[in-house]
Amino acid sequence: MKKILLTVLMMLTVFNMKAQELNNGSILEMIKLGFTDDIIIAKIKSSSCSFDTDINTLKSLKETGVSSDIIVAMLEKQSPQTKENRNGIYAEYNDSVVKIFPSSFSATRTRAFGLTSSMRSVMSGESSKNILSSDFPVFYFYFSNSDKSLLGSSPNEYALVRLTSEKGKRSVKTGDFNAFYGSDIGIDEKSICNTLVEPIDEYTFQVKPETPLMPGEYCFFYKGTIPQGGYNTLSAFDFSIPDLYRNSVKFKIGEYVWIKSGIIPAKCKVINYRRTDDGMVYILAYNNGITEERNEADCFKTRKEAKDSKNN
Repeated sequence: MKKILLTVLMMLTVFNMKAQELNNGSILEMIKLGFTDDIIIAKIKSSSCSFDTDINTLKSLKETGVSSDIIVAMLEKQSPQTKENRNGIYAEYNDSVVKIFPSSFSATRTRAFGLTSSMRSVMSGESSKNILSSDFPVFYFYFSNSDKSLLGSSPNEYALVRLTSEKGKRSVKTGDFNAFYGSDIGIDEKSICNTLVEPIDEYTFQVKPETPLMPGEYCFFYKGTIPQGGYNTLSAFDFSIPDLYRNSVKFKIGEYVWIKSGIIPAKCKVINYRRTDDGMVYILAYNNGITEERNEADCFKTRKEAKDSKNN
């Protein structure tokens, strides 16, 4: 009898949700009633949704017991838009299309160190409201003659920049000053992520990161207008890669791995990685500075693992 009543209650809950938008509370209610992840995800995909997905809310959902699969489905739920009507920058991944809405660098901050100083362009908010549920999204730049919200005429005029996030702000270094050598204005090269640009037509371009993006804050920054000298209102197309993808690679940049190399396993440092159709490939550096690429299956956490694998 209890099972029948529970089934009826669940059916009534789903029926009532058909007439309203799904929100965070709806998801928590469905979990409380015992719906499985696949049912909740199917409901998300087939419903009108209005989710709160800022970083703190995602953390709270995770702590409440909402699974990563459900959170990803919430992030991926976006209103579709035809390519003919697009302008600006879009991210595509997992059959989803997300428009990257711009934010503004609202100020500059200078830090002095004796005879030298550095300048940073500052954006309000510790994280972006544009959250991408993938560490390897593909971006599309749609330029338009009638809509100039996207400056320039090519993605080559933009830099994909990793932002520093601290104390409720995001920033990027955009200049150095020295009492003896003068000033050097421009984006810090250490913050730039390399990309591959492929033109689709005269106004449309595909842009891919060369390697998966680590969790953190990023933006596409128009290089023709580097902020300098005081208050600025420069727009940048910002987005976040959430911590859900921190474990998407086995070895992180800076870690040491053991590989099969001749008779004795060798220890190497991971300096980068990239995803291919055959899986993850790591760029490794030996102590002598020589680098080489190895598939993930050829990399091990311990010398013993590498040696035992070599002997198999």
